[in-house]
Amino acid sequence: MTMNNLLLNERLRQLYQGYWNKFCKEVKESGTSIGYPFLLSTCQWEGDVPTEKWYANSDLKVMIFGQEPNKWYGIEGCDDFNSASQFYTGDEPETVETIMSAYENFYATNYLLNGNKWYFDEKGRKNTFHAKGINNFMSQLDEIVHTFNPKLRTVCMWNNISKLSTIDGKPVDNCTHNIERHFLSSIIAQEIEILQPDIIIFLTGRYDTYIKENLGLTDEDFIPFDGFPVHDVAKVTIPGVKLAYRTCHPNAYPKAKPDYYRYVEAIIYDIHSNFNNLIK
Repeated sequence: MTMNNLLLNERLRQLYQGYWNKFCKEVKESGTSIGYPFLLSTCQWEGDVPTEKWYANSDLKVMIFGQEPNKWYGIEGCDDFNSASQFYTGDEPETVETIMSAYENFYATNYLLNGNKWYFDEKGRKNTFHAKGINNFMSQLDEIVHTFNPKLRTVCMWNNISKLSTIDGKPVDNCTHNIERHFLSSIIAQEIEILQPDIIIFLTGRYDTYIKENLGLTDEDFIPFDGFPVHDVAKVTIPGVKLAYRTCHPNAYPKAKPDYYRYVEAIIYDIHSNFNNLIK
C-alpha cells in the first residue's frame, strides 16, 4: 500500500497502534465480551490504488458522532472476517489494520456518490441513524453549500463517542468503560486533530459525559439555543473546530414526534448564519 497516498490514514494507524496491544491485553484479562472497536479509516480504492482524496480534497469536512457501535464487525452475523471469535482472544490480537479495514469496507459498500454528493445507502440496508441522522443533516447542509457555491464538495466522516459496545450493540458496563477511559480517552481528540473537520455534530443525546471525557470539556462549553433546553440541543465550543453541535440521537423520538427535526433545523439555521466564516 502506497503510504504517500494515505497520509491521514497512516497517522490514524499510528495513533491506534500506540494503544492497541496494551488495550487488547487489558480487555482479555478483564473477561469482558465486546465487539470490534470503532476505528476510522480514510482509505478508499481507485482500481488497485489506495487513496484518501475523497476526504482530503473535499471543501467542507463534517464529522457526525453516534453513541456507540451497534453490532459492528467482529460478531456473529456481522463479521467481515468470517469469524465469530473476539478480536483479542487469540495468542495475538487482530491487527489495527484489520480493524480499520472494517470501516474502510463499510464505507466502500455503503457510502455512495450520488451525482456530486455523498450519502449513505438507504436502500441496501435500513439504518435510522444513517437515514434520519447523517443523510438528513447532510442533505440540508448540501443545500446551503451549493446555494453558496455549487462547486464546493462536502464529505462526512462517521464516528462514535464511545468506541466500544457489547456483543449485541449495547453500551459497555462500568468496568469496560473504565478500560476505554484509560486506554482510548484521548483517541477521539486526536482523530479530530488529524482529520480537521470543519463541523462536528454529536447525535448523542445524554452522552455529554463521554464528550466531556474525550475532549476535556465542561458544562460551560455547551451553549443553549434560544427556546430550547440545553440538554435537547446545544452549540459546543471545541478548540480548533469551527462549528460543533450536540442534539439527540434520531432514534430518541417516535416518528410522529417532530422534536428531533426542530433541533436539526436550529443547527442548520446556525450553520447558515455562520457560513461565510465557515469557509474562510
